[in-house]
Amino acid sequence: MAAGLTMSTVWTQLALPLSPAGCIPFVFADNVSIDIDPNNFMYTPSGAPLSGTLNEYQHTMAGGIRVGWLNNSQTDTSPRTMHSPSGSLTIPAAATSVTITNRYCHTNSLEFLQKRTNNTGVINIGPQVSEGSFNIVCDAAPTANTRVDFFIVNTTTPGA
Repeated sequence: MAAGLTMSTVWTQLALPLSPAGCIPFVFADNVSIDIDPNNFMYTPSGAPLSGTLNEYQHTMAGGIRVGWLNNSQTDTSPRTMHSPSGSLTIPAAATSVTITNRYCHTNSLEFLQKRTNNTGVINIGPQVSEGSFNIVCDAAPTANTRVDFFIVNTTTPGA
């Protein structure tokens, strides 16, 4: 058990009155306090409306997990910085790759990509992963701007 926590303090904090139904308790950053975040970390039973709003670092259990998402509207070939586990960006016409700097990306990460624009030229896209960034590479130059969504899953502890 974390320093400063005893079974009595844990149960006392978990028994706080008026905690919203479905809240999942967690140990706060001070490593002592038990806290809840009913908007961003909760269990939602089947058929219940989704609570909270989509924010970076958000994990809402609602028949799945929602994660932070960023939209990048940049349309040139310069690298993008998108520190989010998921997002959407544009690969400009005639460009065959774009680099994304992302603190969630590690050499052991899985980067899932989905092409959102159906245009002539690009059939397949794929990631080239390195520590702290990844490149989205097209099999051919797109004839028009191409929207791509990404989702990063870390399979082990970074550096492990």
